[in-house]
Formats: sequence, C-alpha cells, structure tokens
Amino acid sequence: MRTQFNCCKTYNCSNLANPDLSLYQTSSQLGFASYKCPLCGVFTPILENEPILSLTRQIESNQLQLPNVECPTCLKQTYTHAYGYTRIGTPRLKCQQCSSVFSLLSPNRIARTLQPLLALLLSGTLPCELLQKSQLNSKTFYVRIKQLSSLLRQLNQLYIQQYLGESEGCLSLHTASFTSLSRSGQGHSLKCWNLSTTECRYGFHVLDTDNLYLNRTQTETVGLYYLNTVEALPALSDSSFQMVQATYDKIFARTKFDELGYAIQAECQSNNGEILRPVYAAHAHWISLSKLLPKYHSFDFFLEHESFIRGGAITNLTPEVISCNYNLYYLYAQRSLAVTPSLIEHKSIGWWGETWSTQTRHYPSGYWDITFCALTANKKPTLEFNGVEWHQDYLEQLHQWLPLEHQKTLSYEMAKHWRTIFTYLYNFTYSQQRSAFFGEFDFTSITEIASALNQYAANSPHRK
Repeated sequence: MRTQFNCCKTYNCSNLANPDLSLYQTSSQLGFASYKCPLCGVFTPILENEPILSLTRQIESNQLQLPNVECPTCLKQTYTHAYGYTRIGTPRLKCQQCSSVFSLLSPNRIARTLQPLLALLLSGTLPCELLQKSQLNSKTFYVRIKQLSSLLRQLNQLYIQQYLGESEGCLSLHTASFTSLSRSGQGHSLKCWNLSTTECRYGFHVLDTDNLYLNRTQTETVGLYYLNTVEALPALSDSSFQMVQATYDKIFARTKFDELGYAIQAECQSNNGEILRPVYAAHAHWISLSKLLPKYHSFDFFLEHESFIRGGAITNLTPEVISCNYNLYYLYAQRSLAVTPSLIEHKSIGWWGETWSTQTRHYPSGYWDITFCALTANKKPTLEFNGVEWHQDYLEQLHQWLPLEHQKTLSYEMAKHWRTIFTYLYNFTYSQQRSAFFGEFDFTSITEIASALNQYAANSPHRK
C-alpha cells in the first residue's frame, strides 16, 4: 500500500501517482500550498499522509476483516487441523503450535439468540420498533444487535467479494457521497461525510465509509475538518451540460479544489473521535475498495463529479488504470421527461476541456438522461446499469427503514450497526436477482450464515 499521496494526478502524465516529491515544485501560486508537476503543469493541494493511513487502518480493522481462525491461547492465526466436533456438533480445531483445542462458531447456539431478531426484521419490523417487539431488556438487546451486525457484515463482505470475483466481463461500479447522522454526545447531531460504492448491474452495495476517525485525541489537529459553512448545491437545470458547468464553477470557487464544506462545526463535534476532511476519507475509501477487488478483472468506475474523489481514485488505482483494466468516468444519471431515446451529444467543458457526452437512454424502468466524461482511456462505457440509479435507490430504502430523525437519536456506533444490518438485508433480501446469484443459500437463516463463516474460516490458508 502506498504511503505518500502527494503526487501528480493527471492521466497520461509520466509523473502520474509518482510519490517522489523531488519531481515536483512547491508553490503557492493559486493561493494555497501545492505541488506543481513540471511535466503537465497541474497544481495539486498538499495533503497530510497520516490521516489517510490512519483512517484506512480503521476501515480495514472494523469493516474489511473476514472470518479467520485465531488460536485463543496463541492469540493469533496459527496452522490448525480438524479435531472432531463438540457434543452439540460445533467443529473443533487443534492448534499445531501449542496443541490447544478450540471450537468455531456454534451455529445452533447463535441461531437461538439471533434468529428471532433477524426474523422480526425480515417480517418488516423497523429498528425503532425492534426492542419492544423482541421483549428483551435493553442491555441484552444491544449486545445482540452488535453480534448480529458483526455476523451479517462478515457474510456480506464474503459474498460480495465472491460476486466480484466470479462475475464475467467488465463490471461497473458507481461511487458517490452522502451524509449520515447520529448523536454526537455534545448537544448536536453528528454529520459524517460518507462515500459509498455500488455495483451497477444488480445494485450490490459494496462499500460504505465515512470520515470519523475514532478515539483520536483532541490534541491531534492534522487533517481535521475545519470549515464552518455548507457548500450550496448547483441549481437544477434541464440541461445536463449546464449542470456539469455549474459543478465545475462550484469547485473552482473554493479556496482549494479539495476543500468541500459539507457541515458546520457544531455538527462535527463528537465524543467518539474527530471528523477529518472529506478528501482524506476519499483516499481511504479507494484504498479500502481496492482490497476488495479481484486481480486481473476489468472495471468501469463511475464517479460523482467531484475533483478529489477522482484524485483519490486515480492515485490509488494507478497500475490498473495504466494497464487499461480500470476505466474512470464522471457520471450524472437522472430520470428523463423524454419519451424517446436521443442521439449522443458531445461538448468540451471545464478548465481542462474534458469531453462530456449526454444522451437519453431507455431502460426497463423508463427513460434516463445519462451524462458522462471519460477520465482515463477514452473508451465508451458499457452503461450497463438497468435503469435504477442504485446509489439513490439504496439511500431511499435506507431512509425508509432508518429515518433521519431516528438516526439523530442513535450513538455513532449503533447507527453504524443498523446501517450494516440494512446493507445485508438490501443486498440479499430486497432483490431476488441479487440473492439468486448465490444459488440456494438461505440468507434468512442464522444457522446457514454461521455455518458458511465457519467453513470459510476453517479453510483459510492457515488450515493444514
């Protein structure tokens, strides 16, 4: 993993993503500290590396860990071999380092405590109703919600990676931002800047990260979000090209291109940690996403029109971009008032004269206005998504299930657990197309879920 994020971010420049700072000139010509690439002439705002690395480590620890077998005596992964079953049928392993014997998850035992909660959620019970309907005391309820979240997160990630690895042809992924709310503990709602990536064919929600760095001491100020204004959104326009130009104007009007104001300071104070600037969260998201992607596959990445989201992507996906396995695009997609498809139109827009294309396309769900810009190799994208703008669909379903007003009453940790549970439900129970990819697996059964995680853990590389 790279550790230096100050570099040229211009596609086709020989210095692209080169971390050797001696290649660049420090400059304040544009009114902010930047590195200027002498080859392409582009200025990039100077970044601190540690906030990106710290947030990336946090995401890996809290969101990307797959089931593994740790010897409870050695307190680490060791080589193991099968050692029969417990009296209730739970698989046992023997550590080849210390000879201790330990068991994996007990599917039946876990099912007894978690299946009733999952069944209530599957029947339509909302999070705000679940405590009362479960008839559990508060302490037991929240412990079990945390356990359920952990279990579903692991299976979700395991199967998402399986889907990405087994799908044939070029897959498309869409990355866009949103804000999430929770209780700050300091009298205001906490507003986090989230970046999420969804798969465009079936709508799998692949990864969702935010900009709260947990347990950071308040004496650490590097990388903190410091703005106290909320940037106005460009006015809606019937012209896609006018929307594109308005977004360029908005970005260019900032003090720095990567200085997005998404919240006031009162909304960014938390007892749980410190809010980092969105640009750092964007880099951490792309590093984390790259760890989920199979090697040697082709992907089209459709990005929200935001300069530092593009910068994070091209910096952290450079080898695959250069080899043309990965292609990057800006994308706008919205339902159209048109009743017929249109021919594609092209226009040069922006300070670098990027070529933008727009057309009205028909999908099973209706007509959509699609506007895009190739950011890497000038390859026409497949635009294979089936007419649902999946990122927006996910958010609409989430907010019906976990309304914003209810999110404000939840601690950051509990809000995160609920979103994790919802992501599992969305990916594997909201759409028959998505669940059908995995054959006869019963996503409603805690027993099957725990058994699948046991099988993966027991067959890890440390098993002999």
